[in-house]
Amino acid sequence: MRRTILLLVVLIVLGTTVGFAQSNALIDQVLGQKKVGYSYATYLVLSAAGIVKDTATPEQALEALRQQNWGISVPEAPTDISLGKYAYLLMKAFDIPGGLMYRLIPGPRYAAREIAYLGFVTENPSPYRSLSGEEALQILHNVLAWKEGQK
Repeated sequence: MRRTILLLVVLIVLGTTVGFAQSNALIDQVLGQKKVGYSYATYLVLSAAGIVKDTATPEQALEALRQQNWGISVPEAPTDISLGKYAYLLMKAFDIPGGLMYRLIPGPRYAAREIAYLGFVTENPSPYRSLSGEEALQILHNVLAWKEGQK
């Protein structure tokens, strides 16, 4: 009996360590990107929102995004994500209520304006510009801090 419990504890510890290692490796990859990829940005947002596990891959995150009914088109080929598309993904994943224009015409343009208004973006709020991995993580951090303050 003691042997079974010990084996179970060891398996649980090893399983969580592997999961954290994968998550940390992906975050390191994102931090190194001058232009963050769509799949990596999707992984960051969906894992932070609890929609996919942190042990998922960026490709699994894209598949999970396809299954959401958010009206977000998912590119077939690897590509970078713009601030507007990242903002729109954040708005949907974290159910952030937008202003009047976002409510009337939801999409990347007004999502970028909304996250800039809320102070999540401190640099150029153009919805068409690309993001570095570091900036994508900083914006996500700001959203999570805001969400925590809303509770």
